[in-house]
Amino acid sequence: MSTSSIVDSRYVALVFGASEAHLVPMYSNLRQRPYPPRNFFSDESGYLIPNVSIPLDVTAARESQRPPEYGVAFDWRNGTTYRALPTAVQRLLAEFGAVRCPALHGDDDYWQHLDHLLEPAREPGRLLAGLSDDA
Repeated sequence: MSTSSIVDSRYVALVFGASEAHLVPMYSNLRQRPYPPRNFFSDESGYLIPNVSIPLDVTAARESQRPPEYGVAFDWRNGTTYRALPTAVQRLLAEFGAVRCPALHGDDDYWQHLDHLLEPAREPGRLLAGLSDDA
């Protein structure tokens, strides 16, 4: 069941949730994204990533023909609802949190970041020493 009609009719500014790590790309395609600098563990659900969406700004983007189809294509800082939020909340939502994935950051930025993280492992005597980029 979709909650979109309830959220839209009541002018809900923020919708918070949490997802398992492997579902982050799917939720980003639904215009939700991770936001906190840390994730958490639940005995019932395991490792969870808190996420948030700003439904009114998503609707406004659609109406203005700037569809936020993927998290990276839609900059919330341009949204009216986002700009009306308290500064402390804006700061909390300004980043993508501790999660990185192509659906949130775009393929090029994601792979560039991953390549940078793997650099130390390519040094002589390390796990990936001597391997080509393809390998």
